[in-house]
Amino acid sequence: WLDKTAADYAEQLAAKEPNRILVIDGVRTLDAATLLSEAKVLARGFVKRGFKPGDVVSMMLPNWHESTVVALAAGLAGVVLHPVVTAYREAEIAFMLGDCDSRMIFVPEAFRGYDFATMMKTVCSQVDRPPEVVVVRGERGEFTDYAKMFQEDVAGAHLTKVDPDSVKILIYTSGTTGRAKGVIHTHNSSLAVCVQVNRHWRINGDDRFFIPSPVGHIGGSMYAFDMPVLV
Repeated sequence: WLDKTAADYAEQLAAKEPNRILVIDGVRTLDAATLLSEAKVLARGFVKRGFKPGDVVSMMLPNWHESTVVALAAGLAGVVLHPVVTAYREAEIAFMLGDCDSRMIFVPEAFRGYDFATMMKTVCSQVDRPPEVVVVRGERGEFTDYAKMFQEDVAGAHLTKVDPDSVKILIYTSGTTGRAKGVIHTHNSSLAVCVQVNRHWRINGDDRFFIPSPVGHIGGSMYAFDMPVLV
């Protein structure tokens, strides 16, 4: 039990080794300082919108570097991250967003030939309180452009200390035998898994992880979001 958050470790790492590479995808590489800097802008954007600790932010993204920024931003702001696999469609998404009362969802404009932005039009019409939709790697006029969120004025939006015992992540079961069920982990409980993995896999600072598991799953999210800053 570390009694810290992944954001705490990201802050420490950025101060100690700002140029350490943490994330590599096909289009971009992020070092510790850049990842933290971009995540803080998004986190302050959450605060500017009035998001409170415990509010839910959903993320239906592939294994792109943007997902690591969104995840860290959620941890910095104390909002609950709700990762979703990209295989789901209108029925699953509408249920989950309504069930957890999500305030915002990040989606790709398109991925693997499927138009996620158009899907979100339908989903938003089915949810009593539709979330703000943020489109990543693309633009849709009626939705928020991810890239433009970094141009917003977030002055005066302050980030406060996040309780490690507060809820960090909410992931739904597949719902094969009924309605999907939301499973929660705190910052402490999710990092406790990383501590065990680190101990038994004997990871060191020079190792690299190839992450084929989707970040919408607990495994992929843990390896992509927590392990790099922790170990």
